[in-house]
Amino acid sequence: MYQNIPVEQITPELAKPFLDRCYELSKTGTCNIREIGALLQLTNGMVFEGSNGSKEDSCKAKGPEYCTRDKSVGALEYLTCPSLCAEGRTMLDAYILQQDLKNARLFTTGFPCQRCKDLIIHFEIGEVYFGAYKEGYPRLHEMLYAAEMTSRGIKVFECVKTEAEYILKGIVFDREFEAFARNAMITPGDAWLSLLLDTGYRTEILAILQDFKNRTEPIPKNFKGVGMRVIL
Repeated sequence: MYQNIPVEQITPELAKPFLDRCYELSKTGTCNIREIGALLQLTNGMVFEGSNGSKEDSCKAKGPEYCTRDKSVGALEYLTCPSLCAEGRTMLDAYILQQDLKNARLFTTGFPCQRCKDLIIHFEIGEVYFGAYKEGYPRLHEMLYAAEMTSRGIKVFECVKTEAEYILKGIVFDREFEAFARNAMITPGDAWLSLLLDTGYRTEILAILQDFKNRTEPIPKNFKGVGMRVIL
């Protein structure tokens, strides 16, 4: 879904209707884990919006406890889930219509996941405005994701919601952490696009992961971990 809205220099007042719309969209999410709404504004004024979850195969419709996601396959747990993230849906819709996403603004009610973060970097999104961290505070991997974006010139803002307005808080890191984050391993955006758009490729990768999982010996129940002590 898209429309045209004039692009202006962002301020809390201008950001408010976009963020308010994201929260409205989040109510249409069909995911039982978390409801997210997102809006993408391109530099030409075109706007794409969406929520997370599968509209054709709603998890909510199958009960509050229903979920197909298998976290044992790590970051590629998305392969076991039929849903799209709200942020990913907006970027994918724009991409399918062959739009230029460079320097676009992305508004979302939640902090982007690994997949969406990699797509943000791939499409060279210019600014990211998010409403809240999943746990209410930045976890270590979310700080790393944010630094991966800021190290590439992407502006990231936490949007704190009050009764009357949003307070925009720019995310800033020191150069050392940004340098570390920039060298972190990421999944290329075109690989995520192949997983999203190519059913055959997605099935093939999932089969490889399942085969690896089946051939891996489980951790013994009496395993107590690795002992460590400080030597000074």
